[in-house]
Amino acid sequence: MAIFRLEVKTVSRAKGRSATAAIAYRCGERIKDERTGQIYDYRRKRGVEYKELIFPSEVKSRSRSEIWNQAEQAERRRDGVVAREYQLALPSELSSESRKNLALVFGKILTNRYNVVADIAIHKPHPQGDERNFHAHLLTTSRQVKNDGLAEKTRILDDKISGPKEVESLRRIWATLINDAFDKNGIAERVDHRSYQEQCIDKLPAIHQGPAVTSMERRGEETEIGNLNREIAKFNLSQSQDLEAERAARAQAWAQKKIQDAIDDRRRQFEEEISLDQLEQQQETEHHQLGGHHV
Repeated sequence: MAIFRLEVKTVSRAKGRSATAAIAYRCGERIKDERTGQIYDYRRKRGVEYKELIFPSEVKSRSRSEIWNQAEQAERRRDGVVAREYQLALPSELSSESRKNLALVFGKILTNRYNVVADIAIHKPHPQGDERNFHAHLLTTSRQVKNDGLAEKTRILDDKISGPKEVESLRRIWATLINDAFDKNGIAERVDHRSYQEQCIDKLPAIHQGPAVTSMERRGEETEIGNLNREIAKFNLSQSQDLEAERAARAQAWAQKKIQDAIDDRRRQFEEEISLDQLEQQQETEHHQLGGHHV
């Protein structure tokens, strides 16, 4: 079953994060933060399948280090949002090239929609994890980009009213891109950006574990979140089995009704044929009687 995931998060100094550290880790690179002098070196990181910077068409490109240092230097506040991150599940049903194209198209949509830079890192599944877990991290600048640096903030996603609507729109766009890719590749699978509740599906969503909990679980250490997700998986499995049983019962009832309807239709047809035969015989008898009387 195809998995849908699009999460939008912020990289904020209020949480002790930086754009330079975030992108160095996701892309597996060495980047120096010119504002703090700190060096982030993740060149030994494994699993980075592809990475690419995307700029709006009218803006000249620059290096990864340059753009994310500009993002850091543009923020003066101690709690400033220095970047925005989009986490995408890439369908394992598609080829590596198709997954890459999906991520690039979505990145271009973001750059054109908000006039920002999008930095894409596609990760392969962890060897000890779910083999279907191809995913992408897209970091975008929180400010619009110009040839001489960064400009005003992109506020639409920060607003309490417009933000949720905008995220819902992006989730719809991402689902459409995936389903279009399935169509082009002759794959019958489909994804839906709506929640289980909106789809009237009686299932519980899993809790996002995060890198720390995921690492502990891979080492065989049970965690509270991991245990909750296992209970959720059991519940969803039982609900799925109940749903399948209910669907099978409805299908059987529907089939039995169709068979009974066909039998009833044939019986009525037969009765109508008998009635017509009887009527014709009666008319013929009356005709002979009348004919004999006249003779």
